[in-house]
Order: sequence, then structure tokens, then C-alpha cells
Amino acid sequence: MSPEVEIPVVPVLPGLLTQDASGSGLGAILNQNGSLNGVWNPAARGELIVLFAVGTGQTSPAGTDGRLASFPLPAPVQPIEVLVGGRQADVVYQGSASGLVEGVTQLNARVPADVGPGIVSVVLKQGELESRFGVTVAVQ
Repeated sequence: MSPEVEIPVVPVLPGLLTQDASGSGLGAILNQNGSLNGVWNPAARGELIVLFAVGTGQTSPAGTDGRLASFPLPAPVQPIEVLVGGRQADVVYQGSASGLVEGVTQLNARVPADVGPGIVSVVLKQGELESRFGVTVAVQ
């Protein structure tokens, strides 16, 4: 027998998927043209980027574990903010990604025009909780 352990339960704990699956470094982010974002292929300011996240909580309609997302696509109940380089990005879509397993949230966000070029941070916020620091996107 082991000692009792208290485990906190939270409604959301957002996390961004990364290219190397480590949870940090370049995010698993697509540029507006569908190409993989990276230092060799940065996103332009003002363009859309596509991010993929997990831990975004309950959806409407409710999702089913293990099922591929299909129409109507479930969307997180709690709104998500995206910060790119510390600036708030305009999120134009947040919901399941068609063809991916339910539980993966797709976010389409516009790279803020006032973000400096280079490798910049990307953070998701839901209420008071934020995704892990250290995920980045390349911006030209």
C-alpha cells in the first residue's frame, strides 16, 4: 500500500504540441500556406498560423475519446487566448481539427503586426492557466 496522495483536478491545462514532441522548441505550427513553420520557413506578420494544442477542456458538442473529429467539430467551452511574442493574436478559429482525434484542438491565429522578427514565444491562456513556456514560432 502507498500513502494517500492528493491530486488536483483542473478544468483545463493547455499545452502546445511541438515539432520534436518535447514540449518546448518550435511548435507543431503550420504557416498560412500549409507549410511547416521553422527558421527556414518563417510566418509573415499579419498572416494566419495554425497551432495544435491539448488539455483545452470540455467541448461543445461533447467529444468522445478515441474518435476522429467530424462535423459538427467540437470546440472548447472555455475561450483560448494566443500570445505570440508577448502580443495578443487574433484567434479566428478554435476547435477540433477534422480528421485528427478528438482532444486535439486546432487554433488559427493571426501573427500580430507588431511582433519582432525571429524566434518568438507562443503561449496559450485559458482563464488563469497558461501553456508551458518555451514553445516558439519563427516570424519574418
